Amino acid sequence: MKKRILAVFLAVAALACSLSACGGATSQTPAPSDETTPSSGAPHANELNVGIAQDLDDSLDPYQMTAAGTREVMFNVFEGLVKPDSSGNYVNAVASDVSVSEDGLTYVFTLRDNVVFHNGAVCTPDDVLYSFETCAATSVTSAVVEALSAVTSMTADGNQIT
Repeated sequence: MKKRILAVFLAVAALACSLSACGGATSQTPAPSDETTPSSGAPHANELNVGIAQDLDDSLDPYQMTAAGTREVMFNVFEGLVKPDSSGNYVNAVASDVSVSEDGLTYVFTLRDNVVFHNGAVCTPDDVLYSFETCAATSVTSAVVEALSAVTSMTADGNQIT
């Protein structure tokens, strides 16, 4: 008899829970739609939002970050001399021109005019040399550090880095 009362009680409790889940409050505001931008209300066209399931705890130092998620986030903070386009070809970013010698051993980057840092200071060839030297000297193993280990010399002349 006790088992039957317990079974009836559990059935009534389950029914009450399921019925209460079916009702909804009418005063709730609808969730914002991902199809409009907050400022203009215009639909997003040809846009894809991607979430990165990555803690940004390895390092936010561009010379020491190793996790793929951290690099993806920090690409939005730091700009390179060149960057890949959607087809994988390198296009100018901070550099306005890039030339490579016929033997492929000498690269000359010409900086764009009036590129500034977040604080308004103008980016100079010395800043670029500092970045390359700091990255090459880091103790973190990464593809960039390994690539820079092949560099034998770097010089700045006017608005160019060789």
